[in-house]
Amino acid sequence: MRPELASIISELDATTAHAKAIAERAGDDRWNRRPAPDKWSVGECIDHLNRSSEAYFPVFEKALEGAPNASPGRLRRDVAGWLLCTMLEPPVRMKVKTSARFVPPLDGAARAEVVGRFESLQDQVKQFIMRSDAIDLAKIKIRSPFAEKLKYSVYSAFRVLPVHQRRHLWQAERALDILESA
Repeated sequence: MRPELASIISELDATTAHAKAIAERAGDDRWNRRPAPDKWSVGECIDHLNRSSEAYFPVFEKALEGAPNASPGRLRRDVAGWLLCTMLEPPVRMKVKTSARFVPPLDGAARAEVVGRFESLQDQVKQFIMRSDAIDLAKIKIRSPFAEKLKYSVYSAFRVLPVHQRRHLWQAERALDILESA
């Protein structure tokens, strides 16, 4: 496997472990509790990540279907991918409002259900990455499932996923910090 893709898989493994640790720390009693009316709970943060990963699957499937083999060159993010990674990496410097379809419901699902789904989706993302090892991911452009006018490479999308996860896991930790100090 190309080192750039192996690195993304390692990042996904790290965010999976981090999400599980945060969920354990939250316990069932703080899982769906918001630290403030306008702030997401731990459960909402991780449910949002699930919704985000799921949105990419049909896009990845279509992009990888019949894609040309990879060139031997190094994979690089395009400008949009670089900008998204820079903007999303925690600590959060700029708040970004998400589309309605990515906002988790207020009633919140059970911790075991959301975390189990997160782990399963992480495995599916890793499968897409492994399937794409012989594809020139930097040349295949996709339309963002979050902003229809935004296009970037599949490689950039793969890079953005763990960065986006770190952002919302950071947010979940801040929520827990507030709940624990109250």
